[in-house]
Amino acid sequence: MDSLMPDSVFENVDEGSETTSGMDENFTGYLPSAYFADNDFQRDGTHQIVEASGVDAWKQWCQKCLVTQKGASPYYPENFGIDLQAAFDKPDRSYTENILSREIKEALEADPYHRLSSVTSVQFAWNRGNALQVSLQLTGIDGSSISVSTTVGRNTYV
Repeated sequence: MDSLMPDSVFENVDEGSETTSGMDENFTGYLPSAYFADNDFQRDGTHQIVEASGVDAWKQWCQKCLVTQKGASPYYPENFGIDLQAAFDKPDRSYTENILSREIKEALEADPYHRLSSVTSVQFAWNRGNALQVSLQLTGIDGSSISVSTTVGRNTYV
């Protein structure tokens, strides 16, 4: 039976070990990954999982990082995500934006593959209630530019 995952996702995997062969733990750069959107792996017409380019994989990592409460999941390192709870517990929106700006920058700089060169812009737009649209412009280590946008709020970290 054919594998559901693209072959290139597993080309460096040594099934006899827990780490990928030929990968330096200090690797810097973009790696392809399975394409993930709408809370599921994306599939092509033959039900194969679609491969995301290295830059798309980085963008997906950034989006996931923005909506993950730091330290809340046993599946992620302690420094993955942002402290949404601390930001949204503040009584004033300007305090929330200030905390989120700092938290976002620190979280994205903690990328284990060191793909971020700079955070070009951070914009906030308050929606109804306490929902906050966060829009970022990021520059990668190779000069590639990505736009990341997501909504965070009091209920996203619960």
